[in-house]
Amino acid sequence: MPEKPDPAIREVMVVDDPEAMKLLLTGKYTGIMDLIDSHEMSVSDIARTLKINPGSAHYHLKELEKYGLVKIVREETKGNLVKKFYRTSARMIYLDGSRFKAVGGEDPMHGYREQLAGMLGPFGYDISGEMVGPFNDIMQRYDKRKKQLLREIQDVRVDPDNNMLASDAYFVALMLKETEDEEMRALREELRVLLEKIRDRI
Repeated sequence: MPEKPDPAIREVMVVDDPEAMKLLLTGKYTGIMDLIDSHEMSVSDIARTLKINPGSAHYHLKELEKYGLVKIVREETKGNLVKKFYRTSARMIYLDGSRFKAVGGEDPMHGYREQLAGMLGPFGYDISGEMVGPFNDIMQRYDKRKKQLLREIQDVRVDPDNNMLASDAYFVALMLKETEDEEMRALREELRVLLEKIRDRI
């Protein structure tokens, strides 16, 4: 029987706090997030799985909790010992680097998008040379608008019988919002024209 969705866990969350994003782009924190994105774990469970000191696991969890990225979903008391179980605050977390510029830094997603463009060759999209800049520009604007639309639905609560149905409901809701949105339609058209140019080069 599928696990009933935890009402304390959001389905979607957009993170734009620069300090929170730095944590999520650091390996030791992403390792913990990967472990607890689908089920709860205690500090000792995490430390054992990642082969790290329980004190380090506890410190990393407290840092993630400070930025609202993880939360305690359950506690067990055995004698004088309280065992806390953690989960990510949302099943799907999206990063929005636009606030980095506001605090004087570079959008950390910029380098990510460049790497992404370079990995699309095996899928039939040779985005290289002079096409990388225009592609990244469109993707940056597309990503920014998508995060704005995600914010519109991130606080909506659905109560299905299983997690897969909830995830699909958010995915379809986002797709419908993108379809209705004039800015997204214009960006898709820009991308289509750019892809034609890329195809013409081959």
